[in-house]
Amino acid sequence: MLIPDWNSVDSVRRAHSDLEAAALVFFALLVLFDVLAHLSKNETRKTLLEKIGLGFFAVAVLAEIAAYPYGQRNDKLSADIIGSLSDKAGRASTKADAASDKSDTTDKKADAIQERLDAASAQLSGIEQQVLAQGPRAPLIAKAAPELVKQLLPFFGQKTDLFIWRENSLVYDRDALDTWGAISNVLGDSGAKWVIGKGGPVFLDTQISAQGVIVFVNSHALKGTMDAAKALSDGLTKALPPSPNEILAPVNPDFMLPIIARGFTDKDGPEALVAQDATLITILIGERPQKMLAAKRTKRKRHQ
Repeated sequence: MLIPDWNSVDSVRRAHSDLEAAALVFFALLVLFDVLAHLSKNETRKTLLEKIGLGFFAVAVLAEIAAYPYGQRNDKLSADIIGSLSDKAGRASTKADAASDKSDTTDKKADAIQERLDAASAQLSGIEQQVLAQGPRAPLIAKAAPELVKQLLPFFGQKTDLFIWRENSLVYDRDALDTWGAISNVLGDSGAKWVIGKGGPVFLDTQISAQGVIVFVNSHALKGTMDAAKALSDGLTKALPPSPNEILAPVNPDFMLPIIARGFTDKDGPEALVAQDATLITILIGERPQKMLAAKRTKRKRHQ
């Protein structure tokens, strides 16, 4: 296709993210102008506002249409990288077998070659895990969705709220938005039939970075709510790449409630909500752990 940087993963991902962000903005403008039209008592002005809103809707749809090929291209390029690594691993394994056949002459040579093969296999496995960790999380959750839904269906009707962490109100993490959508599909009416209170994505703007996916639950919650939180965190732990922190994060209300009362934390934040409601589970979607580690390494190099 005659599209600039079509073969660059970073460029394709950036273009996809920009188009999706534009679509969100124009959908928001559509809602705003529909509300203004509904409130207007002047028919002429109401008609004008409805036409403007319709224009915003058209632009938003065009942005979504333009973003679709970029999303497909991003998935293909990521799959190509993993496929290339698998081919390299296969070739390395073939060479290892040939080398092993030739090493029967002495035990020392056989041991030395085996050690090198083990190191090479571990290195290839590490590279593949790194690619998975740096890639999108939503496809991993979608792949595990049937098993996740099966584990979570016994807790149907469980109350939950989903939050997306972001550094500031002007930055949208495409991967976090897609991860929110994948988890919502697992928990919603078409999945485990949990009750998602907020409906759409709720953004949590804080200066403290959130890493990976965190499941908050009141540490004094009833057995049903606690078991639901554990089942969800266990399923996400199996589906997602390794994270430095455990996904399940019990919140002690005896510690959190005084902090909320003194105004030291937002009472509508994910931790505060479960401290105030022992029947609620909240989910905070942060940045990919590997993305945050890469950013920290870059900062250290700049300081050096």
